[in-house]
Amino acid sequence: MKITYHGPHDGVDVPLADGRVVSAMHGEPTTFPEDIAKSLLANGEWSADEEPAAPKQTTKKAPKAEEE
Repeated sequence: MKITYHGPHDGVDVPLADGRVVSAMHGEPTTFPEDIAKSLLANGEWSADEEPAAPKQTTKKAPKAEEE
């Protein structure tokens, strides 16, 4: 899940349970595992990024047959 940090610092390091550390810069979308992202969103210094909407599929109708 992509979220963006809006807190008072230029960036933050977020340690993950598997030992990795994810660095998030202020105002830049960063990808986190969903459970971590939801936890960070709860503290008010983060916002969820909108997923790009899937393009709408349109179906073209066949042209109507002309009546004679």
